[in-house]
This record gives sequence, C-alpha cells and structure tokens, in this order.
Amino acid sequence: MRPRLAPLLAITMFLSTGLAAQVPGSSGSTPGARIAGVVHDSLAGASLSAAVVQLVANRAGGDVIRSVESDAFGRFAIADVPDGRYVLGFLHPMLDSLGLDPIQRVVRVERGEAQWVDLAIPAARSIKRAICGTGAATDSSAVVVGVVRDAASHGPAAGATVTGQWLEVAIGRDGVGRRVPKVIASTARNGWFSLCHVPRRGRVGVFATRGIDTTIMADVDVPESGFVRRDLYLGTPAGTGRLRGTVTSRDGERPVAGALVGVAGGPEVETNERGEWVLANVPTGTRTLETRALGYSPDRRVVHVVDGAPVVSIELVSFEAVLDTVRVTASRFRLANTGFDERVRQGMGRYLTPEQIAQATTLYTSDLLKDLGGVRAERRAGSGTRISISGTFGRCIPNVYVDGFLRRGIAAEDIDTYLGPEELAGVELYASPYVPSQFQPADGSGCGSLVLWTRDTARPERRWTLVRRAMQGLGAALIGVGIAVLAQQM
Repeated sequence: MRPRLAPLLAITMFLSTGLAAQVPGSSGSTPGARIAGVVHDSLAGASLSAAVVQLVANRAGGDVIRSVESDAFGRFAIADVPDGRYVLGFLHPMLDSLGLDPIQRVVRVERGEAQWVDLAIPAARSIKRAICGTGAATDSSAVVVGVVRDAASHGPAAGATVTGQWLEVAIGRDGVGRRVPKVIASTARNGWFSLCHVPRRGRVGVFATRGIDTTIMADVDVPESGFVRRDLYLGTPAGTGRLRGTVTSRDGERPVAGALVGVAGGPEVETNERGEWVLANVPTGTRTLETRALGYSPDRRVVHVVDGAPVVSIELVSFEAVLDTVRVTASRFRLANTGFDERVRQGMGRYLTPEQIAQATTLYTSDLLKDLGGVRAERRAGSGTRISISGTFGRCIPNVYVDGFLRRGIAAEDIDTYLGPEELAGVELYASPYVPSQFQPADGSGCGSLVLWTRDTARPERRWTLVRRAMQGLGAALIGVGIAVLAQQM
C-alpha cells in the first residue's frame, strides 16, 4: 500500500522558514508579490530540474493560481501573486517513483512582499522511516523502492509481485553455509512498490512478475544511505521489441567492429564497421544486455526494451587495460598473502602451484589449464573459444577471477593473448557447490570458478612473449602454406 507521508511535510520545513528576505528586482509598484525559490533533491544532494511548481488557493477545492517549471538549476519564480494564503507544491516523476505525495508548503502573502520558499524531496532516512516504520530509521537495513510499468503501454502495473533476494554466506563449525533470503511485495494501483529490510552496502537482485509477464533479475547496488530506486518494466518473452546502439573503445573512442551484442535469452548480432548494431525480435521489458569482443572486457547492463527506447551507447575497456589495473592493485600483495597455500592444503578444488607452472612447456594458458582435469577450450558459434569445466550438472562456463577480480565472459583467446603461463603465479579451479565465498558472485550465478593469480611480470618480457607467440603462429602458417604448395606440385 502506498504510504501516507504527511509527517514528511514538516521535515522539509527545515530548508526554509516561512517569510524570507526581499527577492532582488521586486518593488512595491508591481501588481502582486513574487514567490521564488529552489527545488532540491535531498537524495542526490543536488537541485531538481523540470519540477512543475504550482501555487494553489488555500481553500477546499482551491484553483491553481500559477504553474511554472524549475530550470536546470532547480530555480523557479512566480510573479504577480495577490495578497492571500496559498499552498505551494511541486510535481515530478521522482515523487511517483518514490511513492511520495506532492510536497506542499503554506505561503502567506501580505502587502505585496516577496517570498523565498525552498521545496525539497525529503532525505533518505526520512523516507525510509515513513515507508518501513519508525524503527527502520536507526537499524542497519535498507529499502528499495520503485515503480513497475507495463512495457507495451508504459502505464503502471498494479498487482505485480516484486521479489528481492541476496546471497548470505556464514562460516561456522560445520563449514561454509549459503542461503538466499527473500523479501516480497505487491505493487499498488500506481505500480509503486517497496522492499524493506534488505542488506545495506550490498547487492540485491530484484525482479517482477505478473502472470506470464516478467523481468530479468536486475542487480541493485545498495548505497551507504540505505535507500535506492529501481524502476522495472514488465514484458513478454515473445520477441517483439527492438534495440539499437553503438559500441566504441573507451581508450580511443574508436568503433569496435565485430563485437557481439545480445539480450540474455534473446537474439545476438555483430556490430558493423562503424560499431553500430540493431537487435530485432527482442523480449520486451527490463532485460540484460551483454556485449563481448575479443581483446575487451565484457559489458553487462540492465536495459528497458520498450517503444521509444533511447540509443544504447556502450564503451568497452580493453582487456589489456583491465589487467594492467588489476596488476597495479595486486602489486601490493604476493601469492602467499592471498590464502592460496591454505586453500591448497584444504583440497576443496584443483590447483596449479608455481612449481607446476614453471615446469610447463606449453606457450598457451588454455593448454596449461587442461592439466587441471575437466577443463576444455570449446568454440561456440559467434562467441569465440570459451573455457568450460566439468560441473555437477555437466559441462558449463565458469566464472573467471583474475587476481581476485571477477571478469565475466572472458574468451580463451583473451587469456592466451594477455596471460601466458610465464605470467601466472598460481591457478585454482572450483566446481559448485565447493566454491570459496570470495570466488562466488553475489548473485550466486555460475557452476564454478576459475581463479588466475599473476606474477609481477615486466612489460618488456610480456611484449617479447607476445612476439614469440605471434612468430610461432606465423611459422605454423608458413609451414602449412609450404605443405600445400608441395601437394600441388606432386
């Protein structure tokens, strides 16, 4: 049920105290007073633009006297206001998304004196207390609010079920335990929902259902304030939607040709030479868009597949730049400080130690990983060669961690190009459910995890390794050409 937030009206009064100083530019010769101020967004700590500010006669069924819109800095001004008692408030889509009634102030105009009146969306703690109860303002939990809309009509989706869930890991005498708590809410007539008592400073998965209409599970990162918005669009699995966009390289803003762009559970296309792409017959509603390209770190984001959806601009970070960043971060520790030796002793997974890696004769990491057993480099149509492992329910794609950082969707070609065996300090492989908590994504996805630890390899040595591999590939190609020529001459 949508909360009644009358107590919040008093809270917003701290931003302004009734009558204020004269507004520059006003004079006694004008027909009426000038009422001006600023609309604030206390959640974002910024001004609120495009808010519709209305001045209404303070009586039952009072008429709207004036209506203006706040500018880019949240400022508004209403001129020629006769003496009298009025109600000043504002409307904004943010209020609907938060489930708030219009925030109002009483203004009294006397003797044509100008007024300065600030308006504001209340602070996170105040909204949380009003939605989840007085005790929620002081506990450590958070609240997720938003509006669920129908992807076809863009109207509010009443009676939809919204679920929030997250992963909790507990370490006890019996070992590592995992559970997935849930909170469930129903949307009001205006599509509004609230999920109280979710964990603060964590990641929560939120999804909505109503009949056969669904959304994907959208990841929501809960900030320190303990309050976050997430709007959702209910759609149908039938592919009737359309998305378009561009893929560029972040370092040089160059178009990325041949990148694979697709919606989870839907179609996938390649970008053209200008980095442009168009997806047709896409499941409508809130979906996950994934972008992969060789040599780049994958991009995964939430999009709304609806009529009139904006162009999606995707900037990919080169995989080499990602690894350089990881190396800078990882340079502060050594393998012994990561718990690697202890995990080897526990024996929950399969491991390649520095000694085993040093004895390897292969030039490619994907070949080295086969020594772990159950690891393969499999070619998938349109997505390059992917590392797969033998899991509890057959073969599957594991999560890949590099120096403790999760890197989704990494292709075997990327690993072979940027992480040669001579650059590895250690390797760990775990199949579910025996995955250490630090190598398990918060959403609980994946059938296991492949963990790669790198050495602090000098850049010249790495470049020489790349040249050596390229020359080996070139040599193999020349041998192949020579054999073909000899075959033609025989």
